[in-house]
Amino acid sequence: MTSEQLLWLLLVLRSVVCNDSDPMECPLMIQPPRVVVRHGDPVSVNCTVSGDHDGIGWEASQGSVDKAEVVQFVTWGLKTLREWDIRPKCFGDFLIAPNTYSECDKRLNITVYKPPDSVSISVVDHKGPMLEGKQYQLQCKVQNIAPVQYLTVKWYKGETLYKETAYDDLTKTPVNVSSTFLITPISADDGAQYSCVAELELGPEGPQPSPEVKSDPLSITVLYKPRITECPAQEKLRESETLDTLVSCRAEGNPSPMVTWYRDQSEFNSSTPLTKRDGGQYTLIAKNSYGAANHTLQIEVLYPPTFELEREEVNVTHGEEVILECLAEGNPTPELTWNTTAAENPHVSTRGRQSNATISISRATSANASVYTCYATNNLGTASKTFTVTVKETDAAESADPMECPLMIQPPRVVVRHGDPVSVNCTVSGDHDGIGWEASQGSVDRAEGVQFVTWGLKTLREWDIRPKCFGDIRISPNTSSECDKRLNITVYKPPDSVSISVVDHKGPMLEGKQYQLQCKVQNIAPVQYLTVKWYKGETLYKETAYDDLTKTPVNVSSTFLITPISADDGAQYSCVAELELGPEGPQPSPEVKSDPLSITVLYKPRITECPAQEKLRESETLDTLVSCRAEGNPSPMVTWYIDQSEFNSSTPLTKRDGGQYTLIAKNSYGAANHTLQIEVLYPPTFELEREEVNVTHGEEVILECLAEGNPTPELTWNTTAAENPHVSTRGRQSNATISISRATSANASVYTCYATNNLGTASKTFTVTVKETDAAESADHMECPLMIQPPRVVVRHGDPVSVNCTVSGDHDGIGWEASQGSVDRAEGVQFVTWGLKTLREWDIRPKCFGDIRISPNTSSECDKRLNITVYKPPDSVSISVVDHKGPMLEGKQYQLQCKVQNIAPVQYLTVKWYKGETLYNETSYDDLTKTPVNVSSTLLITPTSADDGAQYSCVAELELGPEGPQPSPEVKSDPLSVPVLYPPKFDLERKEVNITQGDEVILECLVEGNPTPELTWNTTAAENPHVSTRGRQSNATISISRATSANAGVYTCYATNNLGTASKTFTVTVKETDAAKRGYIHFWIFFFVVIFILVVLLLWIRKRLNRQGVYNVTPRSSAGRREESIPLAPCNGNGSSSCT
Repeated sequence: MTSEQLLWLLLVLRSVVCNDSDPMECPLMIQPPRVVVRHGDPVSVNCTVSGDHDGIGWEASQGSVDKAEVVQFVTWGLKTLREWDIRPKCFGDFLIAPNTYSECDKRLNITVYKPPDSVSISVVDHKGPMLEGKQYQLQCKVQNIAPVQYLTVKWYKGETLYKETAYDDLTKTPVNVSSTFLITPISADDGAQYSCVAELELGPEGPQPSPEVKSDPLSITVLYKPRITECPAQEKLRESETLDTLVSCRAEGNPSPMVTWYRDQSEFNSSTPLTKRDGGQYTLIAKNSYGAANHTLQIEVLYPPTFELEREEVNVTHGEEVILECLAEGNPTPELTWNTTAAENPHVSTRGRQSNATISISRATSANASVYTCYATNNLGTASKTFTVTVKETDAAESADPMECPLMIQPPRVVVRHGDPVSVNCTVSGDHDGIGWEASQGSVDRAEGVQFVTWGLKTLREWDIRPKCFGDIRISPNTSSECDKRLNITVYKPPDSVSISVVDHKGPMLEGKQYQLQCKVQNIAPVQYLTVKWYKGETLYKETAYDDLTKTPVNVSSTFLITPISADDGAQYSCVAELELGPEGPQPSPEVKSDPLSITVLYKPRITECPAQEKLRESETLDTLVSCRAEGNPSPMVTWYIDQSEFNSSTPLTKRDGGQYTLIAKNSYGAANHTLQIEVLYPPTFELEREEVNVTHGEEVILECLAEGNPTPELTWNTTAAENPHVSTRGRQSNATISISRATSANASVYTCYATNNLGTASKTFTVTVKETDAAESADHMECPLMIQPPRVVVRHGDPVSVNCTVSGDHDGIGWEASQGSVDRAEGVQFVTWGLKTLREWDIRPKCFGDIRISPNTSSECDKRLNITVYKPPDSVSISVVDHKGPMLEGKQYQLQCKVQNIAPVQYLTVKWYKGETLYNETSYDDLTKTPVNVSSTLLITPTSADDGAQYSCVAELELGPEGPQPSPEVKSDPLSVPVLYPPKFDLERKEVNITQGDEVILECLVEGNPTPELTWNTTAAENPHVSTRGRQSNATISISRATSANAGVYTCYATNNLGTASKTFTVTVKETDAAKRGYIHFWIFFFVVIFILVVLLLWIRKRLNRQGVYNVTPRSSAGRREESIPLAPCNGNGSSSCT
């Protein structure tokens, strides 16, 4: 047959086929379309038909129903379903043309299930209590469950879900399965209960809620060494209380630890009532069979004031000096006050208010005889001591008692270094019969007719010298009385040496152990003015004072208890002996400092800054982890472990070395360990760089590009082959494929896959060779004439779907092959439709197939696969902060987590992070799983003050392409509002304010801060009634209603909250106006004009006064005629006339 004849035949056949009626859909309808039945339960399903038929029935391995005519439905039912993999099918013969019937069928979607017989939980290869920090494997066994593909095993600790395990086994019959869960218990897990739940998630057609069986809980016991967690470093207890009252100083551990208290390395009974002498440093030691813990705390015992004696009798002779010393003990230090019935007296002075107070009577008289009471008070009570002073009178005193001694010593008090010179005058006012000095060194004989005498020494050698100036004072022409005054003198000597040492110990100290330091002060006087100060470095830690009244040099010591910690290694302690001699003494006060005592502290290793996770590049070593250093004394030996095997830290890492590593540091005093997760970053690699692919014409080919790399590489394809509708690509990360649905010679080419991440690029080459068949040689250039419309569909799970497959040209039948809704091969039609009312499969891959006539006696099969995506939006999207609750601190890093529940397919998911309305980050996924999964995305943030109150949210968006719903389905989380705490901040720290005199000015102090800052003002300007302030928080103002030069100055606003303080300075400059300047000029002009007018007025008045007197007025002659004179009366007349 010629080519023209073949073409004519094809056209004729095409016209015949095209004139046929449309194919009929199979009219059978199964109700319900899917059933979920428990094994052994009854089941009943109807198959309904609409239209004419020649009989319908059911075909099944159990409960078949014969073909029945003249019915509209048939029921397949069982009282007891015994089959596991039963697949009932409803079938029927339908009239499609006169005398012509066609058979069609529909298969029932049925799931037979059985809950498990039992669910149990156990610990693998272990019995009994667990050890803290050790890893254990829990196993959940699920017995006799079906079908396992719908099973989810959920792990719980208490009520919290920790893990889920799903299964992809398609076995229909009951099986036994297990799930494992790794735990590393800590002390807080002691008594925790773990359980597992086996849940059959059978879909909406299954029982609600889903069948589940829960294991009995597994309660774990965790053994751990003691911990003392809440005991303070210092504590105050009242006298008679016991250490047992320290409820916060409790030790926890398993087994329960034995607790012992120590003081000064001696065991101390914690139920013993404390006395005022029991204050000091105590150590609490807790021990059990797994270790020990200790804690040192300083106990301060509080007690009310006490006196050694409550009464004291003081008998003195008239004229003697008396000192009443009130020395009290108490904690807190008592406040001392005096009360007396004696009259006020210039000879009486008091000194001191705390611990030690004195009343000094320089010259006792009968007026001083009285009762003096000293009261000592603190918040725990009051005590008193009574001094009864009796003054014995001398004969001379009886007559001279009322007279004050007129002697005056200048200076009244001297402070002299032993061996130095001294000189003091004694002056007298009034008549006397002689004055002089009495002293154990340098006495001065009585001298008459002088106003003063001087007591002086070139070298003062006495320690307890008490010079006294005396005189016979004339109290009447024939009577004199003797009086005297004693010089207040202090003789001092700085110490010969001050040294520091450790009591009963030499060499290094142990961390946590108590030691006593001693400061020895040699040959110092007088000791009552000595203060010993203890320093660590430059910090003052303790002061010791002395109440010994000895005047001569003595040796004294002070002690200081320390419990060194690792931070004290190399610390330097020193003590200073300081003589505080008062304002008359040398300034500054004499002091001698010891040489420093440098201590060495031995302590077990510590690993302080090593992170929990770290990323290293391939070929780097663990030695590069500079933060993972162990400190200890002696220097610890450091060993790395992975999977309980030692790992050389200098070994270059490979891509397989990622995992959990443990760093263990040991020295002779203990060990420390730290676990961290190492992630090894490496460039992309392929297992093979080249691959030869030989296929036969018409076969399906999938080129799979599987690359390794961390970070996950991005994959791209490049090929020299021409574009071809049979070629499609899929995937972009880790795994990407090129699918050739029907290979032809056009597909023979080189395909190169490139894998790229930030560490490098790798490539893999596929060389595809297509072998031609005899039939293919003639049909090689003929494309498969099947056309799927639409070529790609995106369907929500559970929705209906319908797709046509159309053929052009002759064929021997076309149909659909699918795991749900297959369509048998049909001849004489131009299209077949694959459709479902409810799409239940996730990974369905329908394929249209057909036998295409390529010659009268030859046909070739070809097919095209439908590109279908089944999706499901997430059930929920939520956002939270990982391992943190409450407000955030500015500058600290936090991790946000977005959880997306039950979404499919995850490869089309993009999680978008927003702050407010601004997109901040996107996360995509390369997992090719088709079924719903739970995923999460994280975002690291370091909030600033501008973020206070910011709202973060995340959006899960399924970007399904143009064939998918528009806009893309998305679910948004509820917003997470972030409160940020930060110190006060001003927009500007300085501001220049230039104003004109008389203007109104408002200085606004506007500050940001959280918590809200407190505002205060400070200024160098003078006080002014025109200035007022307002506001104390966030916004405070100073208002100047009428500016003058007095308001010029610097105004500083201080803003304070518990995170810090900031300040803003306003420099105000007041400029005088031209009007003000003119005002000054006008004032002086006005002043001088007034003065001038006053002077002129005075001159005029004076001149007017000078013109007064008696005058004769003669009129002028007029026309030769003389007029009579006008007499003027004198001013001193008889009063009938007046002078004006």
